[in-house]
Amino acid sequence: MGLVIAVDALMLGFRVGECHDFAVESGAVSTCTSGPILGLAGSWLLVAVSVVVIVHLARRLVSAARSR
Repeated sequence: MGLVIAVDALMLGFRVGECHDFAVESGAVSTCTSGPILGLAGSWLLVAVSVVVIVHLARRLVSAARSR
């Protein structure tokens, strides 16, 4: 379970972004954007898979505890 949490923290914690700087004379506004390294869809997929894995591992843990 700790591995799943560590991978999630790494993948969801890192962000990627870009900035577009323009000269004042051009009249355009400088902008910066950032987002998760996996993209929005990839982040949701990672969260969904992680929840399934954690629930599966928790069920196995409870089942092993009951059988003792």
